[in-house]
Amino acid sequence: MEILNEETDDETSNTLLRAFNLASNYLDKHRIEFSVPVETASEFLKLIIVEVAESGERNPLRIADLAIARMRKLVKASDPN
Repeated sequence: MEILNEETDDETSNTLLRAFNLASNYLDKHRIEFSVPVETASEFLKLIIVEVAESGERNPLRIADLAIARMRKLVKASDPN
């Protein structure tokens, strides 16, 4: 994850990486489709995960769940139907 830097402690890095992997795997498994390239969706997901973590959440599963919910909102918002 490019968002991590040398100042990010190991525990936070592990939490963010675990949350990203959980959310990414879920989105892939459930074939959630976005109107943007996969790389762009992945970047959105990374930013959302960091935002959720910065709000104080430390549980990687909860971070992933919240990030997935926000990504689903992006899909609905971009759906023309």
